[in-house]
Amino acid sequence: MAKNVPQDDSVPTALPSQSRYYIVGIGSSAGGLEALSALIAALPNNLGLSYVVIQHLSPTHKSLLVQLLGRETSMAVCEIEDQMIPQVDVIHIAPASRNTIFKDGRFILMETKRETLPKPSANVFLTSLANEKGEDAIGIILSGTGSDGTVGLREIKANGGFTFVQEPSTAKYTGMPQSAIDSGMADSHLYKNPVPQNIRGCLNRPLTPVVWTGSCRQRKSHRKSPTSYVIARR
Repeated sequence: MAKNVPQDDSVPTALPSQSRYYIVGIGSSAGGLEALSALIAALPNNLGLSYVVIQHLSPTHKSLLVQLLGRETSMAVCEIEDQMIPQVDVIHIAPASRNTIFKDGRFILMETKRETLPKPSANVFLTSLANEKGEDAIGIILSGTGSDGTVGLREIKANGGFTFVQEPSTAKYTGMPQSAIDSGMADSHLYKNPVPQNIRGCLNRPLTPVVWTGSCRQRKSHRKSPTSYVIARR
């Protein structure tokens, strides 16, 4: 659950819902914590983007992702709640057991039937993100088994957004990133530059000033070396 912090005029606050901004959906599974930690530690805290982590989680164990990823960045990190409005320069964590979608400017948590498919689903979220944000959607797939995320990246790319895939040789489990590459979500121009630099290159507009609403916890930064990634360019 998101936790409040004291208001501070020196800290950025959330954009009005009508302002244009990118949302970055990050899908991962097995080996994802290591990849997520490296990526988030390398992200600048003032790009004016909203980040959503879709990590496969056990439905029977309490997730510590908010606490663990909060150690890697000075950005606020919080767990998504139903009807929550995303904030820029904040990392939102999808909860276990349910799927998360983005619709009408809000996160919606969806109850699903008991099934073998992992949850939360990267495909479900990224597809909804593509439909809602179009060219302002960015999708990233990190370490994981299986192929979750490939369909979601296809939808983002089809709607004019940007897609990134972790370089499989740097992933603990190559299934998810390799599936995206094999399906044509990564073109022939494969880069091993850190993703944050490539994300910055996607921003073809001036950053909009942001304002902090104080609904998520802030944490101190403990930077680590970035992992190498592959960018799938439009």
